[in-house]
Amino acid sequence: MQQIVDFILELDKLKGVTRKIRPLGLDRYENSAEHSWQLALLAASLAHHAEAGIEIDRVIRMLLVHDIGEIDTGDIMVFAEGGWTERKAAELAAVTRIFGLLPEPQRLSCSVGLSGNPPRGRASEGVVRHRMRHKENEMRFAKGSVVLGFAAVCFVVAASPYPAWADEDAACAAAEKAGKALVNFVTDASCKLTVNGQGFGVLAANKERMIVIPDNEQKIQCASTEVPGAIAEIEDRLTGCGSTVTLEVANIWRRFTAGKNGTVTDAETGVTWLQSDNGSDIDWEGAKKFCAGKGGRLPTDGELRPLHTEGRVTTQCGEYPCMMSHLFRLTSRFFWSSVPFEKDQAIVIGLAGFRPGVQSVKTNVSKDARALCVVGAK
Repeated sequence: MQQIVDFILELDKLKGVTRKIRPLGLDRYENSAEHSWQLALLAASLAHHAEAGIEIDRVIRMLLVHDIGEIDTGDIMVFAEGGWTERKAAELAAVTRIFGLLPEPQRLSCSVGLSGNPPRGRASEGVVRHRMRHKENEMRFAKGSVVLGFAAVCFVVAASPYPAWADEDAACAAAEKAGKALVNFVTDASCKLTVNGQGFGVLAANKERMIVIPDNEQKIQCASTEVPGAIAEIEDRLTGCGSTVTLEVANIWRRFTAGKNGTVTDAETGVTWLQSDNGSDIDWEGAKKFCAGKGGRLPTDGELRPLHTEGRVTTQCGEYPCMMSHLFRLTSRFFWSSVPFEKDQAIVIGLAGFRPGVQSVKTNVSKDARALCVVGAK
């Protein structure tokens, strides 16, 4: 039952797929869910005009599911020139993933053809991709018109007689023909996927998804939908089919946990910090006194540097973004360490750059320097 619930919840995402058509009288674009619903009603309304032998219930089911693949691919405009082999492979991968959420007896797989009729004896349902064609199949009524074009038939067949690998082979062949790669992605947290700047929608946590991507040097990024600034990045060249990319989006921020007493603990180092810095410019002696008054101490430079997250999570520190956990509340990017340098200087660590900045600063200087205190350590 839970698999069916997951499938229905996944279908809810079709409401968020915006098409390029405005509903009559409304100043907005329709979504693919209401579009599919309206077409199904249209088929039901025209049932008495259908030719003999047409299974109207089957047509309605076809129309209700014909755009499900757009949950992953977005609306595909018929007016786009070229790239149909790639689009076909992408939608096949999407439909295979979504129907794969169902229990095995109900699971549907998909094979795509550009035209033709569902082969008798194989197809349990036929899903017809309707497309607008230049002044083809038009039904005009008074001031409005309904444009019905049919092309690109996607045959949905029962999974039991046709194994899943056959569908993956079909998707793989289509992707390779288009000069693309077919890659499985899995992530430890919900995130928005982009490859070379092209968006591929949201990946759900711990659910594998098959996606067609460019077959060249790839910059893969997945930005957390939960934590601003949290992102996983991979640069690689994935080719052909069968590669699996695991994205550890949550790993870096789950390392840090916030306590109810205004602290942040780093599970990797065992150090517990005050969540907030002192809030204003402070010199070295003042920083030491501030931390002592909070029941803590200034950190060593060796404790400060590991706070740097290499950009995978950021937090605002004054006017700059710092490469630190989003749990911290900071007012500057420079922090005093407890480590002296020569007779009148101490080490300051900067955490806004691509790597921790280490510099020696005179102990009586206060501009832009802050105290971030350690209040516990293993």
